[in-house]
Amino acid sequence: MPADSGVQQVTIKFYDAVDSLESNERFRDIRPTGVYAGGYLSKINDTTVRITPFVAEVQSKITTPYYQVKIETTATVDVTVGTSTPYVVIRWSYTGVANDDYAEMLGVASPDTRDVIIGECVFSGSTLTGFDYVERHTPLVMNLVCRVEPEETPSMYVRVRAGMVHAGDSAVIVADQLTSVLVAPGSGSKTGAVYIDDTGAIQVSSDFTWAGQLVLAEIALIQSQTQITAADITDVRAFLTPSAIPDDTTIRRDVTTGLLETVPHTHSQLHDESHTHAQLHNEEHTHSPTFKILWTYNPNVQCVEQSVWTKLAFSTVSKNTGIAMSNSQITLLANKAYNITYVAQFESTDSKSPRTRARLKVVSGDTSWDLEENTYTLAECGLGTLYGEDVCLTWSGWIIPNQNTVIKLEAMTRDEDDMDNWGQCRYCHINVYQSEVGAAS
Repeated sequence: MPADSGVQQVTIKFYDAVDSLESNERFRDIRPTGVYAGGYLSKINDTTVRITPFVAEVQSKITTPYYQVKIETTATVDVTVGTSTPYVVIRWSYTGVANDDYAEMLGVASPDTRDVIIGECVFSGSTLTGFDYVERHTPLVMNLVCRVEPEETPSMYVRVRAGMVHAGDSAVIVADQLTSVLVAPGSGSKTGAVYIDDTGAIQVSSDFTWAGQLVLAEIALIQSQTQITAADITDVRAFLTPSAIPDDTTIRRDVTTGLLETVPHTHSQLHDESHTHAQLHNEEHTHSPTFKILWTYNPNVQCVEQSVWTKLAFSTVSKNTGIAMSNSQITLLANKAYNITYVAQFESTDSKSPRTRARLKVVSGDTSWDLEENTYTLAECGLGTLYGEDVCLTWSGWIIPNQNTVIKLEAMTRDEDDMDNWGQCRYCHINVYQSEVGAAS
């Protein structure tokens, strides 16, 4: 029979008597709290909002010990709000009283430490005008992936937890490992970093020299420092994958900003025999890149439970030169060749398996390649059956419009033939590169 190595607390051992106290300890500090599915707000009037059914993980307000439970509602809940109580929260105050131990949904002025925030009401004067989900508690289920932590006995090394990332043109498994040593400055203070380079290897920098890399954490370093603790580590993981591969031949990083840019190239233009003798000389030309890189990723999910094609909006322009966009719609010029790549990340908001779809859609202009079901640019896949399970859809190809054409990225997250299954879009990204017709080959 195995011995009790390490003074273990096993939840729950065979043959133990179990009550709600023991049962509710099972996922404490293991499963992140927050809203896992549903829980969106709609206006009833200026002082009342309605919460859609939700699934959430909530901790009790008791401090020692505190408990943690899953709470699922199966009906809508109306909550009173106001300009002085704009936050809508889930609050569970453990009572220890049978049949009276339910969570509350409240409008509050300021959320308590263990409240789960659903959203914030936005007012203009006394008029409720909308909802803000920036402070919504969305569980960070990917929190352990490549997380940087201090050693058990702090030193000038730090530990990187295991994970998987895209580096270059392939996926790389990152093993759980200690970094190389970080060096304290000779005087004053500076910021170091732990990052993953383009080959997928863990690197450290003891000075600010990692612009454009996939940075996992920033490390505060001061003179004569001998150990790095949790207080010195700032988590800066973005959980995003760079969309382009810097090979320093076609794409490189700007040495100052760290942003990706195309590499200007030169070539000799050979003119046909009808040109003058002067035109027959080789002429060196440097081409300015024409491209646009857009992305959006924030707590405000898009295309929630949509059974019709819905436009995806972009909140950030990472890089842009020469391609017009308005209201997340991109203009392609006539007789230009465009290499377009899009990525859309979806997550399930139900325990079913909805089919998610993404496509490019012509708003106006050349519709010759825009088929009824858009099979050219269409990507689709079924989500899994776990709450919050993600899938990424991607497409890449060439489009050469015969007239000026406006396009948009659309998605669908709810099955047309099974309306009980639904999902939502968490992240979308599109790259558009323009070249002359003939260059696409």
